[in-house]
Amino acid sequence: MSARDRDWFVARMGQSTEQDGFPKIAGQLFGLLLWSEEPCSIQQMADALGVSKASVSTDARRLLEHGVLERVPRDGDRRDYYQIAPDFFRRLLQHRLERWENAHDSVIEAREKLKPSAKVTKRLEYMHAVNEFVLERLRQNLADWDSTATELE
Repeated sequence: MSARDRDWFVARMGQSTEQDGFPKIAGQLFGLLLWSEEPCSIQQMADALGVSKASVSTDARRLLEHGVLERVPRDGDRRDYYQIAPDFFRRLLQHRLERWENAHDSVIEAREKLKPSAKVTKRLEYMHAVNEFVLERLRQNLADWDSTATELE
């Protein structure tokens, strides 16, 4: 595992997430920690990526909130260390499902409690159908992944 190979992989992960509308540094952090044998501190990640600790901290927190990373303590060291969550894919799916369910609840509530115009009602009905379609598939994907992950253990 050469540093050159790692840097190539980290750069590619940054480009990939950037193309999906996420911060480049978030993808680079993901790539760096995916490649790392050991958990890394904010300072270690900033040094490896050549970016500020503030940038790393912001995107590490974002990835932590999405369940991609987890904090790991080290005895005798007050700094936070991060590593890829072992079940990060499931956590991502679960996070996405919860966000979609919240949006769907808002559409349902608007349809039931508010008195939108006919035009808005039609859009809300469309959104309701879209949400039902996506939620069904997200739930099924999560169940399918759980079956697959069990087989991988």
